Amino acid sequence: MKHFFAFTLLYGFAYLGTTEARTFSIPAKSATPGSEVSFPISFDNAAGCASIQIVVNYDLQILDFKRFEVGTGLGSQFEPTVIAENGVLTLIWSRATSLTLGNGTLGLITFKVNPGAELGAETPLTIANHETCDETGVVDLSLTETVTAVSGALMVSPTELDSDNDGIPDAWEIANSLHVNLSNENIDTDSDGRVDFLEYALGGNPQLSDSGRSPNMTTSTSGGTSFLSLTFDRRQQSTLLYRVWESNNLRNWNEVAITPNLANTPLANGDGTERVTVRSSMRMTGPNAQPTGFMKVDVSKPQ
Repeated sequence: MKHFFAFTLLYGFAYLGTTEARTFSIPAKSATPGSEVSFPISFDNAAGCASIQIVVNYDLQILDFKRFEVGTGLGSQFEPTVIAENGVLTLIWSRATSLTLGNGTLGLITFKVNPGAELGAETPLTIANHETCDETGVVDLSLTETVTAVSGALMVSPTELDSDNDGIPDAWEIANSLHVNLSNENIDTDSDGRVDFLEYALGGNPQLSDSGRSPNMTTSTSGGTSFLSLTFDRRQQSTLLYRVWESNNLRNWNEVAITPNLANTPLANGDGTERVTVRSSMRMTGPNAQPTGFMKVDVSKPQ
């Protein structure tokens, strides 16, 4: 079964004596049942605009409206009003005077996908209408003919949504106050020396310096012999690639296969991560004990 809902958008612009083309758009995205998904509403030419009104109709059987966020560029130049009622979302941007120029994201509308939504269901996001007006409230219908509407869609998918392809799911970015459309792969939000991608991969908090979740060197025993080991947290049921390495000199590194060298059963942390201890081949006791030893873990996103 496919479920559909339509977006009806009413935009306001002043007529400046020109018929140059303008485009507003909503992208196509995918999201898993039970997850949150954010849609940016973009406009590429807001010259003469004093107010924008958008009415969004959505299917309550598929989506639950959660919140609206003002766009950091164009949207921040307006005062927003948001009304959500019975599957109808009304968004109004207003300002005292018309803009002389401007383009970008008006704002983000975030929905939660129904946990029972059917996988493969596609819901089109249709931009149905648009009108124009200036700071006087006068509607100029001739300008609406120059506006191009690019509609989007939502696909209910079994994989986690990652809008900016930074290896961090949108749902986790939203829960941790990160931007879903700005790559956080190499950003260290809390300045603790660990980028946000590793915060996600290793179970950290990108808003709090929490070195307690960092990998730790330890030892584990097998057959009465103590071996150098590495304990760290990793994502459960994730497509991220975790690789563990060992060295006795910090110059030459050999990979340690994780699964056959687990020192114990992974322990669930209750937050989507599990704690694992991987045993190296370097003996810490006995006649063949290594005088020095080092281990590390690296994480990469799927290609």
